[in-house]
Amino acid sequence: MSRRAHAFVLGAGLAAVCACTSKEGTAPSGADTSKATTAEKTCTDVPNLGWLQAVAKDPKGLEGAGGGWVALYQRDYRGAADKFAGASDAPLAKYGEARAHLRLGQLYLRLARVVARSQAAYFEAREALGPEATPLKKGAFFLGLSQLVGGDTAAGQETLAKVLNGQLKAPGTYKVMARAVPKTCTAKLKASNAWNQVANLVVCQGDLPACPATVGAAPAQDPWKTRVALYHAALCGDPDTVDEQRLTQMASSPADTEELKGKGSVKATLDYYDPTALWALGQVHLRKAEALASADTPAAHLLRAWAAATRGNKAGATEAMQGLDEAALKAVDASFLMLSDHRDASTLAQHVRALLAGSPAKQDTLTLAQMRQQEAADVAGAECTASADGKKVVQELGLAPGFARSALRRASMPLLNDQKTCEGALRALRATQDIKNLESVSYVNEPAFLVGLAEAALCMRRSAEAIGTLRTVKDAYPEAEAALAAASGLSVVRLMGGTGGTQKIQ
Repeated sequence: MSRRAHAFVLGAGLAAVCACTSKEGTAPSGADTSKATTAEKTCTDVPNLGWLQAVAKDPKGLEGAGGGWVALYQRDYRGAADKFAGASDAPLAKYGEARAHLRLGQLYLRLARVVARSQAAYFEAREALGPEATPLKKGAFFLGLSQLVGGDTAAGQETLAKVLNGQLKAPGTYKVMARAVPKTCTAKLKASNAWNQVANLVVCQGDLPACPATVGAAPAQDPWKTRVALYHAALCGDPDTVDEQRLTQMASSPADTEELKGKGSVKATLDYYDPTALWALGQVHLRKAEALASADTPAAHLLRAWAAATRGNKAGATEAMQGLDEAALKAVDASFLMLSDHRDASTLAQHVRALLAGSPAKQDTLTLAQMRQQEAADVAGAECTASADGKKVVQELGLAPGFARSALRRASMPLLNDQKTCEGALRALRATQDIKNLESVSYVNEPAFLVGLAEAALCMRRSAEAIGTLRTVKDAYPEAEAALAAASGLSVVRLMGGTGGTQKIQ
Protein backbone atom coordinates (compact mmCIF):
# COMPACT_ATOMS: atom_id res chain seq x y z
CA MET A 1 0.00 0.00 0.00
CA SER A 2 1.34 3.39 -0.90
CA ARG A 3 1.37 6.27 1.58
CA ARG A 4 -0.67 8.66 -0.51
CA ALA A 5 -3.46 10.53 1.22
CA HIS A 6 -6.27 8.45 -0.28
CA ALA A 7 -5.65 5.01 -1.69
CA PHE A 8 -9.28 4.54 -2.61
CA VAL A 9 -12.40 6.42 -3.75
CA LEU A 10 -15.24 6.84 -1.26
CA GLY A 11 -18.24 7.42 -3.52
CA ALA A 12 -21.64 8.71 -2.54
CA GLY A 13 -24.66 6.43 -2.71
CA LEU A 14 -22.80 3.16 -2.17
CA ALA A 15 -24.60 0.01 -3.26
CA ALA A 16 -24.66 -2.29 -0.23
CA VAL A 17 -24.94 -5.48 -2.21
CA CYS A 18 -24.11 -8.81 -0.59
CA ALA A 19 -23.08 -11.63 -2.89
CA CYS A 20 -25.65 -13.92 -1.27
CA THR A 21 -28.57 -11.61 -2.14
CA SER A 22 -27.29 -10.49 -5.52
CA LYS A 23 -28.85 -11.43 -8.80
CA GLU A 24 -26.00 -13.85 -9.33
CA GLY A 25 -27.07 -15.66 -6.15
CA THR A 26 -30.69 -16.14 -7.32
CA ALA A 27 -30.79 -18.70 -10.12
CA PRO A 28 -33.63 -18.69 -12.68
CA SER A 29 -35.90 -21.71 -12.91
CA GLY A 30 -34.21 -24.71 -14.52
CA ALA A 31 -30.75 -23.15 -14.34
CA ASP A 32 -27.63 -24.72 -12.92
CA THR A 33 -27.81 -24.01 -9.16
CA SER A 34 -24.25 -25.04 -8.27
CA LYS A 35 -22.92 -21.47 -8.32
CA ALA A 36 -25.85 -20.15 -6.29
CA THR A 37 -25.41 -22.93 -3.73
CA THR A 38 -21.70 -22.08 -3.37
CA ALA A 39 -22.46 -18.39 -2.90
CA GLU A 40 -25.14 -19.11 -0.31
CA LYS A 41 -22.85 -21.44 1.58
CA THR A 42 -20.09 -18.82 1.64
CA CYS A 43 -22.44 -16.10 2.86
CA THR A 44 -23.98 -18.17 5.60
CA ASP A 45 -20.54 -19.16 6.86
CA VAL A 46 -19.08 -15.66 7.27
CA PRO A 47 -16.81 -15.38 10.34
CA ASN A 48 -17.09 -12.58 12.87
CA LEU A 49 -15.53 -9.64 11.02
CA GLY A 50 -16.17 -7.07 13.75
CA TRP A 51 -15.37 -3.51 12.71
CA LEU A 52 -14.28 -4.73 9.27
CA GLN A 53 -17.90 -5.54 8.49
CA ALA A 54 -18.93 -1.89 8.88
CA VAL A 55 -16.06 -0.69 6.69
CA ALA A 56 -16.74 -3.34 4.04
CA LYS A 57 -20.40 -2.32 3.80
CA ASP A 58 -19.86 1.43 3.94
CA PRO A 59 -16.25 2.70 3.87
CA LYS A 60 -17.42 6.29 4.29
CA GLY A 61 -16.93 5.68 8.01
CA LEU A 62 -13.21 6.21 7.38
CA GLU A 63 -13.90 9.78 6.31
CA GLY A 64 -14.20 12.67 8.71
CA ALA A 65 -12.55 12.94 12.12
CA GLY A 66 -10.29 15.55 10.57
CA GLY A 67 -8.56 12.86 8.49
CA GLY A 68 -7.60 10.90 11.61
CA TRP A 69 -8.68 7.50 10.31
CA VAL A 70 -6.76 7.98 7.07
CA ALA A 71 -3.63 8.94 9.05
CA LEU A 72 -4.15 5.90 11.27
CA TYR A 73 -4.26 3.43 8.37
CA GLN A 74 -1.16 5.15 6.94
CA ARG A 75 0.52 4.48 10.32
CA ASP A 76 1.13 8.19 10.78
CA TYR A 77 0.39 8.04 14.49
CA ARG A 78 1.59 11.52 15.38
CA GLY A 79 -0.49 13.00 12.57
CA ALA A 80 -3.47 10.85 13.56
CA ALA A 81 -3.31 12.01 17.19
CA ASP A 82 -3.27 15.67 16.09
CA LYS A 83 -6.09 15.20 13.58
CA PHE A 84 -8.31 13.34 16.04
CA ALA A 85 -7.61 15.96 18.72
CA GLY A 86 -8.88 18.68 16.40
CA ALA A 87 -11.98 16.78 15.29
CA SER A 88 -15.15 17.91 17.04
CA ASP A 89 -17.67 16.24 14.73
CA ALA A 90 -16.80 12.61 15.36
CA PRO A 91 -17.95 10.80 18.52
CA LEU A 92 -15.19 8.21 18.08
CA ALA A 93 -12.46 10.84 17.70
CA LYS A 94 -11.33 10.62 21.33
CA TYR A 95 -10.99 6.85 21.04
CA GLY A 96 -9.03 7.35 17.83
CA GLU A 97 -6.71 9.85 19.52
CA ALA A 98 -6.14 7.44 22.41
CA ARG A 99 -5.40 4.64 19.96
CA ALA A 100 -2.84 6.77 18.12
CA HIS A 101 -1.01 7.50 21.38
CA LEU A 102 -1.22 3.83 22.34
CA ARG A 103 0.42 2.88 19.04
CA LEU A 104 3.21 5.40 19.60
CA GLY A 105 3.73 4.00 23.09
CA GLN A 106 3.97 0.45 21.75
CA LEU A 107 6.46 1.56 19.10
CA TYR A 108 8.72 3.42 21.53
CA LEU A 109 8.76 0.61 24.10
CA ARG A 110 9.82 -1.84 21.40
CA LEU A 111 12.46 0.57 20.06
CA ALA A 112 13.78 0.94 23.62
CA ARG A 113 14.08 -2.81 23.89
CA VAL A 114 15.93 -3.11 20.58
CA VAL A 115 18.35 -0.33 21.59
CA ALA A 116 18.91 -2.01 24.95
CA ARG A 117 19.40 -5.51 23.59
CA SER A 118 21.57 -4.40 20.68
CA GLN A 119 23.79 -2.34 22.97
CA ALA A 120 24.08 -5.14 25.54
CA ALA A 121 24.97 -7.60 22.77
CA TYR A 122 27.50 -5.06 21.46
CA PHE A 123 29.33 -4.96 24.78
CA GLU A 124 29.30 -8.75 25.02
CA ALA A 125 30.60 -9.14 21.47
CA ARG A 126 33.27 -6.53 22.14
CA GLU A 127 34.39 -8.31 25.27
CA ALA A 128 34.81 -11.46 23.20
CA LEU A 129 37.46 -9.65 21.15
CA GLY A 130 39.77 -9.97 24.13
CA PRO A 131 42.85 -7.80 24.74
CA GLU A 132 42.80 -6.39 21.22
CA ALA A 133 39.74 -4.31 22.11
CA THR A 134 40.48 -0.90 23.62
CA PRO A 135 39.20 -0.75 27.25
CA LEU A 136 36.11 1.38 27.78
CA LYS A 137 35.78 3.97 30.54
CA LYS A 138 32.04 4.56 30.30
CA GLY A 139 30.63 1.39 28.83
CA ALA A 140 29.80 -0.49 32.04
CA PHE A 141 27.10 1.94 33.17
CA PHE A 142 25.36 1.85 29.77
CA LEU A 143 25.66 -1.94 29.73
CA GLY A 144 23.82 -2.06 33.07
CA LEU A 145 21.11 0.30 31.84
CA SER A 146 20.70 -1.72 28.64
CA GLN A 147 20.32 -4.94 30.58
CA LEU A 148 17.65 -3.39 32.81
CA VAL A 149 15.58 -1.91 30.00
CA GLY A 150 16.07 -5.03 27.88
CA GLY A 151 14.41 -7.10 30.59
CA ASP A 152 17.46 -8.80 32.16
CA THR A 153 16.99 -7.17 35.55
CA ALA A 154 19.31 -9.43 37.56
CA ALA A 155 22.19 -8.97 35.11
CA GLY A 156 21.66 -5.20 35.07
CA GLN A 157 21.72 -4.96 38.84
CA GLU A 158 24.85 -7.11 38.99
CA THR A 159 26.62 -4.93 36.39
CA LEU A 160 25.75 -1.71 38.20
CA ALA A 161 26.86 -3.23 41.51
CA LYS A 162 30.26 -3.84 39.92
CA VAL A 163 30.31 -0.21 38.79
CA LEU A 164 29.74 0.86 42.40
CA ASN A 165 32.47 -1.31 43.90
CA GLY A 166 34.99 -0.40 41.21
CA GLN A 167 35.16 -3.78 39.47
CA LEU A 168 33.96 -2.04 36.30
CA LYS A 169 35.15 1.44 35.34
CA ALA A 170 32.74 4.38 35.20
CA PRO A 171 32.86 8.16 35.82
CA GLY A 172 31.79 9.42 39.24
CA THR A 173 28.40 10.68 38.02
CA TYR A 174 27.50 7.24 36.76
CA LYS A 175 28.48 5.66 40.07
CA VAL A 176 26.05 7.97 41.86
CA MET A 177 23.27 6.96 39.51
CA ALA A 178 24.15 3.27 39.74
CA ARG A 179 23.73 3.48 43.51
CA ALA A 180 20.06 4.33 43.05
CA VAL A 181 19.12 1.07 41.30
CA PRO A 182 17.06 -1.03 43.75
CA LYS A 183 17.61 -4.72 44.35
CA THR A 184 13.90 -5.42 44.75
CA CYS A 185 10.65 -3.76 43.70
CA THR A 186 8.72 -2.04 46.44
CA ALA A 187 5.12 -0.90 46.56
CA LYS A 188 6.11 2.55 47.77
CA LEU A 189 9.14 4.53 46.61
CA LYS A 190 10.99 6.10 49.50
CA ALA A 191 13.70 7.80 47.47
CA SER A 192 13.54 11.57 47.34
CA ASN A 193 15.49 12.33 44.16
CA ALA A 194 14.42 11.89 40.57
CA TRP A 195 17.08 9.36 39.62
CA ASN A 196 16.15 7.02 42.50
CA GLN A 197 12.53 7.13 41.42
CA VAL A 198 13.32 6.56 37.73
CA ALA A 199 15.60 3.66 38.66
CA ASN A 200 12.83 2.06 40.70
CA LEU A 201 10.37 2.44 37.85
CA VAL A 202 12.78 0.95 35.29
CA VAL A 203 13.59 -2.05 37.48
CA CYS A 204 9.92 -2.59 38.31
CA GLN A 205 8.63 -1.95 34.79
CA GLY A 206 6.67 -5.20 34.80
CA ASP A 207 4.70 -4.04 37.84
CA LEU A 208 4.93 -0.26 38.08
CA PRO A 209 4.65 1.09 41.62
CA ALA A 210 2.81 4.29 42.42
CA CYS A 211 4.70 7.51 41.75
CA PRO A 212 5.78 9.62 44.74
CA ALA A 213 5.52 13.39 44.96
CA THR A 214 6.90 15.22 41.94
CA VAL A 215 10.55 16.20 42.15
CA GLY A 216 11.53 19.75 41.22
CA ALA A 217 13.35 20.55 37.98
CA ALA A 218 17.08 19.87 37.96
CA PRO A 219 19.70 22.56 37.26
CA ALA A 220 20.10 23.10 33.53
CA GLN A 221 23.89 23.01 33.81
CA ASP A 222 23.87 19.35 34.81
CA PRO A 223 22.88 17.40 31.67
CA TRP A 224 22.28 14.12 33.46
CA LYS A 225 20.17 15.64 36.22
CA THR A 226 18.17 17.45 33.56
CA ARG A 227 17.77 14.20 31.63
CA VAL A 228 16.62 12.25 34.66
CA ALA A 229 14.26 15.02 35.80
CA LEU A 230 12.60 14.84 32.39
CA TYR A 231 12.32 11.06 32.65
CA HIS A 232 10.69 11.49 36.04
CA ALA A 233 8.21 14.00 34.63
CA ALA A 234 7.39 11.56 31.83
CA LEU A 235 6.76 8.72 34.26
CA CYS A 236 5.09 10.57 37.11
CA GLY A 237 3.97 14.05 36.03
CA ASP A 238 1.12 15.30 33.89
CA PRO A 239 1.85 13.73 30.47
CA ASP A 240 0.40 16.76 28.67
CA THR A 241 3.00 19.05 30.26
CA VAL A 242 6.07 16.93 29.44
CA ASP A 243 8.60 18.52 27.10
CA GLU A 244 8.07 15.78 24.54
CA GLN A 245 10.23 17.42 21.89
CA ARG A 246 13.25 17.46 24.19
CA LEU A 247 12.59 13.95 25.39
CA THR A 248 12.38 12.78 21.77
CA GLN A 249 15.72 14.45 21.05
CA MET A 250 17.28 12.63 24.02
CA ALA A 251 15.79 9.35 22.80
CA SER A 252 17.29 9.81 19.33
CA SER A 253 20.75 11.11 20.24
CA PRO A 254 23.77 9.64 22.07
CA ALA A 255 23.74 10.23 25.82
CA ASP A 256 27.53 10.25 25.88
CA THR A 257 30.54 9.54 23.69
CA GLU A 258 34.03 8.19 24.15
CA GLU A 259 37.05 8.49 21.88
CA LEU A 260 38.87 5.22 21.32
CA LYS A 261 42.40 4.86 19.99
CA GLY A 262 43.58 1.83 18.14
CA LYS A 263 46.98 0.92 16.82
CA GLY A 264 48.88 3.65 15.07
CA SER A 265 46.74 6.66 14.21
CA VAL A 266 43.43 4.81 14.18
CA LYS A 267 40.74 6.61 16.18
CA ALA A 268 37.01 6.19 16.53
CA THR A 269 34.21 7.78 18.49
CA LEU A 270 31.91 5.42 20.33
CA ASP A 271 28.35 6.60 20.95
CA TYR A 272 26.48 5.50 24.05
CA TYR A 273 22.68 5.47 24.01
CA ASP A 274 20.39 5.57 27.00
CA PRO A 275 17.42 3.27 26.22
CA THR A 276 15.59 4.72 29.23
CA ALA A 277 14.76 7.78 27.11
CA LEU A 278 12.77 5.77 24.56
CA TRP A 279 11.15 3.79 27.34
CA ALA A 280 10.08 6.99 29.11
CA LEU A 281 8.80 8.41 25.81
CA GLY A 282 6.69 5.30 25.35
CA GLN A 283 5.31 5.72 28.86
CA VAL A 284 4.26 9.31 28.11
CA HIS A 285 2.14 8.26 25.15
CA LEU A 286 0.60 5.29 26.93
CA ARG A 287 -0.32 7.52 29.88
CA LYS A 288 -1.92 9.96 27.42
CA ALA A 289 -3.94 7.08 26.00
CA GLU A 290 -5.11 6.13 29.50
CA ALA A 291 -6.13 9.72 30.24
CA LEU A 292 -8.08 10.06 26.98
CA ALA A 293 -10.04 6.91 27.79
CA SER A 294 -11.30 8.23 31.12
CA ALA A 295 -15.03 8.00 30.40
CA ASP A 296 -17.17 5.56 32.38
CA THR A 297 -18.22 3.42 29.42
CA PRO A 298 -17.29 -0.20 28.56
CA ALA A 299 -15.36 0.93 25.47
CA ALA A 300 -13.35 3.50 27.44
CA HIS A 301 -12.66 1.02 30.25
CA LEU A 302 -11.35 -1.52 27.75
CA LEU A 303 -9.16 1.00 25.95
CA ARG A 304 -7.80 2.29 29.27
CA ALA A 305 -7.01 -1.27 30.36
CA TRP A 306 -5.23 -1.92 27.04
CA ALA A 307 -2.96 1.10 27.47
CA ALA A 308 -2.32 0.39 31.16
CA ALA A 309 -1.44 -3.27 30.58
CA THR A 310 0.88 -2.35 27.71
CA ARG A 311 2.89 0.02 29.89
CA GLY A 312 3.10 -2.33 32.89
CA ASN A 313 0.45 -0.69 35.03
CA LYS A 314 -1.16 -3.96 36.10
CA ALA A 315 -3.14 -2.43 38.94
CA GLY A 316 -4.67 0.19 36.64
CA ALA A 317 -5.45 -2.37 33.95
CA THR A 318 -7.06 -4.77 36.43
CA GLU A 319 -9.22 -2.00 37.86
CA ALA A 320 -10.32 -0.87 34.39
CA MET A 321 -11.30 -4.44 33.45
CA GLN A 322 -13.64 -4.86 36.41
CA GLY A 323 -17.26 -5.17 35.35
CA LEU A 324 -16.41 -5.94 31.73
CA ASP A 325 -18.35 -9.19 31.45
CA GLU A 326 -19.38 -10.73 28.14
CA ALA A 327 -22.68 -8.84 28.11
CA ALA A 328 -20.91 -5.49 28.49
CA LEU A 329 -18.35 -6.37 25.84
CA LYS A 330 -20.97 -7.48 23.32
CA ALA A 331 -22.75 -4.17 23.77
CA VAL A 332 -19.67 -2.23 22.66
CA ASP A 333 -19.92 -0.93 19.11
CA ALA A 334 -17.17 -2.67 17.12
CA SER A 335 -16.54 0.61 15.25
CA PHE A 336 -14.55 1.96 18.19
CA LEU A 337 -11.79 -0.47 17.16
CA MET A 338 -11.79 0.60 13.50
CA LEU A 339 -8.42 -0.18 11.83
CA SER A 340 -7.31 -2.09 14.93
CA ASP A 341 -5.64 -5.50 15.02
CA HIS A 342 -8.62 -6.76 17.06
CA ARG A 343 -11.97 -7.38 15.41
CA ASP A 344 -14.22 -6.60 18.38
CA ALA A 345 -14.29 -5.81 22.10
CA SER A 346 -14.35 -9.46 23.20
CA THR A 347 -11.15 -10.40 21.33
CA LEU A 348 -9.42 -7.26 22.62
CA ALA A 349 -10.44 -8.15 26.18
CA GLN A 350 -8.85 -11.59 25.70
CA HIS A 351 -5.64 -9.87 24.63
CA VAL A 352 -5.62 -7.54 27.65
CA ARG A 353 -6.20 -10.45 30.03
CA ALA A 354 -3.33 -12.30 28.33
CA LEU A 355 -1.04 -9.29 28.86
CA LEU A 356 -1.92 -9.29 32.54
CA ALA A 357 -1.35 -13.05 32.78
CA GLY A 358 1.94 -12.87 30.88
CA SER A 359 0.91 -15.50 28.31
CA PRO A 360 -0.64 -15.35 24.82
CA ALA A 361 -4.42 -15.44 24.52
CA LYS A 362 -6.02 -18.46 22.87
CA GLN A 363 -6.65 -16.55 19.66
CA ASP A 364 -2.96 -15.56 19.63
CA THR A 365 -1.63 -19.13 19.53
CA LEU A 366 -2.18 -19.71 15.83
CA THR A 367 0.16 -21.85 13.77
CA LEU A 368 1.17 -20.62 10.35
CA ALA A 369 -1.27 -23.04 8.71
CA GLN A 370 -4.10 -21.87 10.97
CA MET A 371 -3.22 -18.27 10.21
CA ARG A 372 -3.57 -18.89 6.48
CA GLN A 373 -6.85 -20.73 6.99
CA GLN A 374 -8.31 -17.92 9.10
CA GLU A 375 -6.98 -15.31 6.71
CA ALA A 376 -8.71 -17.02 3.77
CA ALA A 377 -11.99 -17.22 5.70
CA ASP A 378 -11.85 -13.52 6.62
CA VAL A 379 -11.03 -12.50 3.05
CA ALA A 380 -13.91 -14.60 1.67
CA GLY A 381 -16.28 -13.22 4.31
CA ALA A 382 -15.39 -9.63 3.49
CA GLU A 383 -15.75 -10.30 -0.22
CA CYS A 384 -19.17 -11.81 0.37
CA THR A 385 -20.67 -9.00 2.42
CA ALA A 386 -18.90 -5.93 1.02
CA SER A 387 -20.37 -3.24 -1.19
CA ALA A 388 -18.61 -2.39 -4.45
CA ASP A 389 -16.70 0.51 -2.88
CA GLY A 390 -16.15 -1.50 0.28
CA LYS A 391 -14.38 -4.21 -1.67
CA LYS A 392 -11.99 -1.63 -3.12
CA VAL A 393 -11.12 -0.32 0.32
CA VAL A 394 -10.70 -3.75 1.92
CA GLN A 395 -8.52 -5.00 -0.93
CA GLU A 396 -6.42 -1.84 -1.29
CA LEU A 397 -5.59 -1.65 2.40
CA GLY A 398 -5.32 -5.40 2.92
CA LEU A 399 -7.67 -5.15 5.91
CA ALA A 400 -9.10 -8.68 5.93
CA PRO A 401 -5.83 -10.60 6.54
CA GLY A 402 -4.89 -8.28 9.41
CA PHE A 403 -6.64 -10.16 12.21
CA ALA A 404 -4.94 -13.50 11.55
CA ARG A 405 -1.53 -11.96 10.89
CA SER A 406 -1.66 -9.88 14.05
CA ALA A 407 -2.59 -12.89 16.16
CA LEU A 408 0.42 -14.83 14.86
CA ARG A 409 2.64 -11.80 15.53
CA ARG A 410 1.47 -11.51 19.11
CA ALA A 411 2.15 -15.21 19.63
CA SER A 412 5.63 -14.87 18.11
CA MET A 413 6.91 -11.79 19.96
CA PRO A 414 7.48 -13.61 23.31
CA LEU A 415 9.74 -16.06 21.46
CA LEU A 416 12.26 -13.22 21.11
CA ASN A 417 13.03 -13.53 24.84
CA ASP A 418 14.95 -16.77 24.31
CA GLN A 419 17.89 -17.34 21.99
CA LYS A 420 16.61 -20.87 21.36
CA THR A 421 13.25 -19.74 19.99
CA CYS A 422 14.02 -16.55 18.07
CA GLU A 423 14.61 -18.47 14.82
CA GLY A 424 11.01 -19.67 14.94
CA ALA A 425 9.89 -16.12 15.71
CA LEU A 426 11.78 -14.76 12.70
CA ARG A 427 10.18 -17.32 10.38
CA ALA A 428 6.70 -16.60 11.71
CA LEU A 429 7.08 -12.83 11.58
CA ARG A 430 8.43 -12.95 8.03
CA ALA A 431 5.33 -14.93 7.02
CA THR A 432 3.10 -12.04 8.10
CA GLN A 433 4.86 -9.32 6.08
CA ASP A 434 3.31 -7.39 3.25
CA ILE A 435 5.85 -8.53 0.66
CA LYS A 436 4.62 -5.94 -1.84
CA ASN A 437 5.74 -3.13 0.46
CA LEU A 438 8.88 -4.42 2.13
CA GLU A 439 10.59 -1.06 1.85
CA SER A 440 7.88 1.05 3.48
CA VAL A 441 5.75 1.32 6.57
CA SER A 442 2.22 0.37 5.50
CA TYR A 443 -1.05 -0.76 7.03
CA VAL A 444 0.23 -4.36 7.10
CA ASN A 445 3.90 -3.55 7.81
CA GLU A 446 3.08 -1.73 11.05
CA PRO A 447 6.15 0.04 12.56
CA ALA A 448 6.21 -1.78 15.93
CA PHE A 449 5.98 -5.08 14.03
CA LEU A 450 8.91 -4.06 11.81
CA VAL A 451 10.99 -3.27 14.91
CA GLY A 452 10.12 -6.72 16.26
CA LEU A 453 11.17 -8.24 12.94
CA ALA A 454 14.50 -6.41 13.22
CA GLU A 455 14.94 -7.71 16.76
CA ALA A 456 14.36 -11.26 15.55
CA ALA A 457 16.91 -10.78 12.77
CA LEU A 458 19.48 -9.43 15.25
CA CYS A 459 18.87 -12.42 17.50
CA MET A 460 19.72 -14.64 14.52
CA ARG A 461 22.80 -12.49 13.73
CA ARG A 462 21.27 -11.31 10.47
CA SER A 463 22.51 -7.78 10.98
CA ALA A 464 22.08 -6.57 7.40
CA GLU A 465 18.42 -7.60 7.39
CA ALA A 466 17.81 -5.94 10.77
CA ILE A 467 19.52 -2.70 9.76
CA GLY A 468 17.56 -2.53 6.50
CA THR A 469 14.30 -2.99 8.40
CA LEU A 470 15.19 -0.31 10.96
CA ARG A 471 16.06 2.12 8.16
CA THR A 472 12.53 1.61 6.85
CA VAL A 473 11.10 2.52 10.26
CA LYS A 474 13.44 5.50 10.57
CA ASP A 475 12.09 6.90 7.30
CA ALA A 476 8.71 7.27 9.00
CA TYR A 477 9.89 7.71 12.61
CA PRO A 478 13.28 9.40 13.10
CA GLU A 479 13.18 8.24 16.74
CA ALA A 480 14.38 4.86 15.44
CA GLU A 481 17.83 6.42 14.87
CA ALA A 482 19.07 5.13 18.24
CA ALA A 483 17.99 1.56 17.43
CA LEU A 484 19.58 1.78 14.00
CA ALA A 485 22.86 3.09 15.43
CA ALA A 486 22.96 0.42 18.14
CA ALA A 487 22.26 -2.34 15.62
CA SER A 488 24.92 -0.95 13.26
CA GLY A 489 27.50 -0.86 16.05
CA LEU A 490 26.73 -4.47 16.93
CA SER A 491 27.08 -5.44 13.28
CA VAL A 492 30.51 -3.81 13.04
CA VAL A 493 31.97 -5.42 16.14
CA ARG A 494 30.68 -8.85 15.13
CA LEU A 495 32.15 -8.42 11.67
CA MET A 496 35.53 -7.35 13.03
CA GLY A 497 35.49 -10.15 15.56
CA GLY A 498 35.06 -12.62 12.74
CA THR A 499 37.84 -11.28 10.50
CA GLY A 500 40.77 -11.68 12.89
CA GLY A 501 41.87 -8.14 12.04
CA THR A 502 44.40 -6.28 14.20
CA GLN A 503 42.85 -2.83 14.57
CA LYS A 504 39.89 -3.76 16.71
CA ILE A 505 38.99 -0.54 18.44
CA GLN A 506 35.19 -0.85 18.49
